Amino acid sequence: MPDSYAERVSFRMAPLWSLGMLLAGLFLLQTDGVHADGEEPLGSPFLQRSVREAIEQVDKAYKETRANQKERLSKRSLRSSDLLRFFKHPMAETRIAVRSAEYMESTLRLIQHHVHRVHKRSLNASDLLTPSDLNTIAEVTGCRAIRQPPICKDDCWSNRYRTFTAVCNNRMHPRLGSSNTALTRWLPARYEDGISLPLGWTPGKRVSRYTLPLVRAVSNKILKTSNENVPLDLETTNLFMQWGQWIDHDMSLSDVRVNEQLGVLTFHTVFLREHNRLTRELKRLNPHWSGDTTYLEARKILGAFQQIINHRDYLPLVIGPAATAKYLPAYKGYDESVNPSIANVFSTAVFRFGHLSIQPKLFRFGANYQEHPQFKNMDLHQTFFSPWRLIREGGVDPIMRGLLGKPSKLQTQNKMLPDELREKLFKLTAHLAMDLGSLNLQRSRDHGIPGYNAWRRFCGLSQPKNAYHLFQVLKNRLLTRKLMALYRTPDNIDVWMGGISEPFVKGGKVGPLFACLMGQQFKNLRDGDRFWWENKDIFTVRQRSALAEISMSRIICDNTGIQFLPRDAFKFETFPRGYVNCNQIPKVDLRAWKEDVQVTPCGSIPVVDHGHFSICKSSVRYTCESGFKLVGGDTLTCLSNGQWNIAPPGCEEPQSIGSQVAQNGIGGPTGNCSQPIPVSLSAPKKSAFSAQLNRWEFAMSYPSKSQADLES
Repeated sequence: MPDSYAERVSFRMAPLWSLGMLLAGLFLLQTDGVHADGEEPLGSPFLQRSVREAIEQVDKAYKETRANQKERLSKRSLRSSDLLRFFKHPMAETRIAVRSAEYMESTLRLIQHHVHRVHKRSLNASDLLTPSDLNTIAEVTGCRAIRQPPICKDDCWSNRYRTFTAVCNNRMHPRLGSSNTALTRWLPARYEDGISLPLGWTPGKRVSRYTLPLVRAVSNKILKTSNENVPLDLETTNLFMQWGQWIDHDMSLSDVRVNEQLGVLTFHTVFLREHNRLTRELKRLNPHWSGDTTYLEARKILGAFQQIINHRDYLPLVIGPAATAKYLPAYKGYDESVNPSIANVFSTAVFRFGHLSIQPKLFRFGANYQEHPQFKNMDLHQTFFSPWRLIREGGVDPIMRGLLGKPSKLQTQNKMLPDELREKLFKLTAHLAMDLGSLNLQRSRDHGIPGYNAWRRFCGLSQPKNAYHLFQVLKNRLLTRKLMALYRTPDNIDVWMGGISEPFVKGGKVGPLFACLMGQQFKNLRDGDRFWWENKDIFTVRQRSALAEISMSRIICDNTGIQFLPRDAFKFETFPRGYVNCNQIPKVDLRAWKEDVQVTPCGSIPVVDHGHFSICKSSVRYTCESGFKLVGGDTLTCLSNGQWNIAPPGCEEPQSIGSQVAQNGIGGPTGNCSQPIPVSLSAPKKSAFSAQLNRWEFAMSYPSKSQADLES
């Protein structure tokens, strides 16, 4: 979720102004017919009225926004801003957290406004309140409940699998790195009003003595590149670019963006197939496993695959060998003092470096790695939110061959962002499209990200003060002149703009600034992850040895009809040179996951009719087949005397039950599935966009509930 003010202020333990200092000058103005004749502490009626007024304002804004959106939807008169709001609309629990944050931020704004009217000075609301006041506001608005640390289990099974939300990964700080928590900040935020107003929001207001340029002006004058004759990076494949987006979505968006474009949809499809392939193999090796155990083990292995491919094969090509050696040396073990949370600057700027390596076309190749005779290459904007093409136009294989057999776009200082991404991003109609470059620049300002030089200082790099110094960094006179003409000072350059302008580090695809920030982020993700694949408590020595054989090429071989491909899927080769048959690419030996159920200190593990079991150290946990009820204790423990601590449980005969719908339970899905509804592969009567618009309208109507909640 976006970094809310509620999260930012909650860690401020020592406000600059004490409550006592305020009592001498703060008088309540007439509010709702109430007038204060004397001093009143901030902590009682004043706070209550502020919170109540803030909730009313936010609820009114939601209601008016919903009405406006419904009107524009009915008239099909959407604007680009509506489209962006639709794509970014939070879902489920995130929606509740965002609304609570808005309640708290609005409360603090009202307090700041009232105090400003009395003192005639600009003061941050968080500097005016004690920690007790802030906690009171957080509790009333709902922010405190969202940030309440959960109780973490500490048994063999909870130490084996990470939770779906990453809660309790760090047992000292259970919410570190989990979903629905704020992005972390490595530098203090910079907002125009000290709260949330982006720099450059107020026309004419100066930052470091100069006004900030409009982001669209920066895009037009620096980023603009035609779709034709884009420079090619003959070192990396188009799949190298696509992996970056896959990892970015994995850390921030997950499955909700699966249909964004056909390349990322192809990745989702292939990795879903790989998960299912793993479950089939694991179930064959361990027929006593339940569906939940099989699913969780496959999920755990697939997570390790991604960690290995990303850190071993992808990142060294991006940040270069020097930064890799500095930030990602040999793994030394889990460090619970490391915060694995995604940094604000990484999410909003650094990892968006890959946008400059996107080709303006989607390539679809046949078996000979030439344009498919039936399914032609297409402009990128034709692939946005069009999953039907994957079903009706050849499946994943032509797209995957296009990713493997075509180089990525080369990031250069004079040809940055093709018009396909600047003029036609998410284009759905003739008048609905966005500019990816402008979005990246404005996003950093919305998040209060400090400027270019602040981050150069953070990384121990020089901070250019004028055009001459900036040229010494960028080594490009024309680009330096353009940047200085727009920003007037290097201090004001947006960090994404500055980062993508730097020449590459040796052996990498980013400049020194992004190599530093990216290296630090991925180091934190590795060292602060209790379930990192190299942690000796997560996989056995034999399993880690087997996992090390994985490659992206092997995953493609096992889940597509492609037979010939580069041994390293990230490094570009011209077919057929450098291409090998799939039988030459090593496989992961899953026999390392086979459990021996016959040999334990307590003898063979008891088998229960209609039951399943899983082993964790000296304990065995039982579950029953769907529809059967477990009778007795579910966990047996092998004692030091060679005896089981209790008798094994049983599974009762199923009772007569009606049709059930599969439900997501703790640890995995539960329940029986009714017969699937036949799906027609013909062109849908409603477009995918129309269906998403309907879901958007629903979310606007019920911002604090999921659709499943209402249907139930």
